[in-house]
Amino acid sequence: PTSNLFLGSGLVDLQAVHDKGIRCGLGTDIGAGTSFCQLETLNEAYKVGQMRKFKMSSLAQYHLATLASAGALSLDHRIGNFLPGKEADFVVLDLCATPLMERRIGQCKTLEE
Repeated sequence: PTSNLFLGSGLVDLQAVHDKGIRCGLGTDIGAGTSFCQLETLNEAYKVGQMRKFKMSSLAQYHLATLASAGALSLDHRIGNFLPGKEADFVVLDLCATPLMERRIGQCKTLEE
């Protein structure tokens, strides 16, 4: 989404992509985009979805950035989740890294929150 937003080339219709069963993932593109950060890209994808009236849950977004992206590249048999035998590069996020994040996490009742 960041390259489309930067170039002004349109907003992807994820609902139509989903409804048609088209394999779709989330990636970054610094050539026309603005960041290599998947979290920033997820943030922008959320905003684009909101503008297009397509609401994605945080779990659906996480899936889009991981296993769905692997599937879009036909690599889901090798990467995309933590099943035994799969390759993985990952980061561990501190959900309480800042006082605001710690407060927010303290209010959550479900994984999706």
